[in-house]
Amino acid sequence: MSQKNKWLFVLPWEISYPGGVNQVVSNLLAEFDKDPEVKGGLLIDCHYKGSDENTGVDRILLSNPFWSPGLIGLVKYIVKIPGIFLKLRTIISGDVVCVNSHYPSLNVINYIFYKRVFLCKWKIVLSFHGLDIKGIETSVGMERRFWLYVFQKVDAIVFCSYFLAQHFLNLVGDKYQDKIIVIHNGINPDLLARESVGYELLPNGLDTRPFILNVATFEYKKGQDLLIKSFSKIRRVHNVKLCLIGREASELDYYKALVRDLGCEDDVIFFENVKHSDVMAFFKKARLFCLPSRFEPFGIVLLESGFLGCPVVATKVGGIPEIITDGYDGYLFESEDVDELTSVLDTVLRNPERAEQSAVCLKEKIIRNFTWHYAAEKYLKILSD
Repeated sequence: MSQKNKWLFVLPWEISYPGGVNQVVSNLLAEFDKDPEVKGGLLIDCHYKGSDENTGVDRILLSNPFWSPGLIGLVKYIVKIPGIFLKLRTIISGDVVCVNSHYPSLNVINYIFYKRVFLCKWKIVLSFHGLDIKGIETSVGMERRFWLYVFQKVDAIVFCSYFLAQHFLNLVGDKYQDKIIVIHNGINPDLLARESVGYELLPNGLDTRPFILNVATFEYKKGQDLLIKSFSKIRRVHNVKLCLIGREASELDYYKALVRDLGCEDDVIFFENVKHSDVMAFFKKARLFCLPSRFEPFGIVLLESGFLGCPVVATKVGGIPEIITDGYDGYLFESEDVDELTSVLDTVLRNPERAEQSAVCLKEKIIRNFTWHYAAEKYLKILSD
């Protein structure tokens, strides 16, 4: 059997860290390993302390001219280039066909320089997921010109939504239009089905009363405060609870105080830092899932909710309308509009049969268009373009 070619994924942090970007890379690695011709490899570009138990992971600490300010940064970087090239030479072997940087920084410049110096044939692909585009938004002067040089030299620029791709073009202009590819994130249907089995009882009495579910990091952009305010207006009408599951972050204390101020302590339950696999049972038993985000480049959690049969209510922001068709397979409302959210939640809770039908339609769409297998096929197609 011939040796597989390698698609090298690059991350700026440990793959074990929680977060959506790592979830994307982990799932793509699993799909690539099923391919008969291409395998996935992983390169971590960050400081590392501790023993490396995963021998399948390569490590490097790159640099770029803007790690230090002004001319000093450029000089420091030039001095480091020979050492960087020696390290890359040991990692990017002859079987590599693509270097794919996720959450890219200007460290990508090293792959471009290395490829040009050694006349390498592999492709360079950038994958943006949302907040990583901030580095482009805030760049000025020489740093901005370096970014534009990167975009000129890479082979493809991938975005997780058409919304994010258009935002990028608004920042840099239309000259890179031909390099843009939109590849929506996905789910692994078999894995989600397995993870959602075997949970008979949920904690805190959630099996005895219907509840609204939200799963998101406790931060401002996720908009849980909007949901809490809306919930306070309808909780007694529908005798429902609100279940908020998320990674502990900056807004958590404020959200708990808001619940107390609104007198909802008995009906709002917070779960912090729950394992991803343990969340699946909540989706299966919730009356509806609500994502009131102020900013959302895509929203994998909507796919998980829909696949597990939970009706979806979400804001009309970012990439969410690329998943949800309002009134058909979910319900959308304007961001920051607590009154509209309250009305939508009331409508969904009053019409359970209609809500369940929307969930059926969403699941069919997800299975058809939003799987990691489908996403991996689109990534691999870059090799032949």
